[in-house]
Amino acid sequence: MLLPAVAAAHGGMREIRGTIQKVDTDSVIVKRVDGNIEAVQLTPSTTYKVGNAAGSRRDLRAGSRVVVHFGRDGKALEIHLPPRK
Repeated sequence: MLLPAVAAAHGGMREIRGTIQKVDTDSVIVKRVDGNIEAVQLTPSTTYKVGNAAGSRRDLRAGSRVVVHFGRDGKALEIHLPPRK
């Protein structure tokens, strides 16, 4: 079952699902499941999860599937990646 590319998250915040296309210093480019490309702004307070474990910005790699939760400011609040194999 596919979920919508952009969904309302808890508290009116936004979420996207997709695949990382490129990782830059302060952003990642994500190809959403609807095919649209979105630049996601990272901040020092962005948190990362790999499966159920804590992750870091170093875990972001082109080709990785992600779920991004945005803060009210439109920047990445939390990025979820699949568990490591």
